[in-house]
Amino acid sequence: MTDKPLPQPTPRTQPFWDALKAHRVDIQQCDDCQHWIFFPRLHCPRCFSHSLTWKTVSGEGELLTYLNTTLVSLEEDEIQVGMRVRPVFDDIVPGETTLLRYTAKR
Repeated sequence: MTDKPLPQPTPRTQPFWDALKAHRVDIQQCDDCQHWIFFPRLHCPRCFSHSLTWKTVSGEGELLTYLNTTLVSLEEDEIQVGMRVRPVFDDIVPGETTLLRYTAKR
C-alpha cells in the first residue's frame, strides 16, 4: 500500500485503469488521424476529432527524460536517458487499483 492518494478514475479514464488491472497498457488513438493520445481526452489534440478508440500497446519505450512516473528495481546510477524501459504493474490494492511503473528492459 502507498501513503500517496490513489487515483480516482472518471468515466473518461476508467478504460485506462481497467486495462492496468488486467496488466495491459491501453491508450487512445484517433480514428481520423491515427495520433496516439495520452492522457485520456474527449478529443484528439491534433485534429480535434471526437472519434477515439482505446488500443492496447506494449508500454515499452525509451527514457527521454526523468518521467512523471516511478522507476523500480533500478539503482540511481543505472538510470540513463536513452535506456529502454518496460512496464511493471504494481497491484496496490489487488483487484481494485494497479499503478503503472517502469523498469529497465534487459
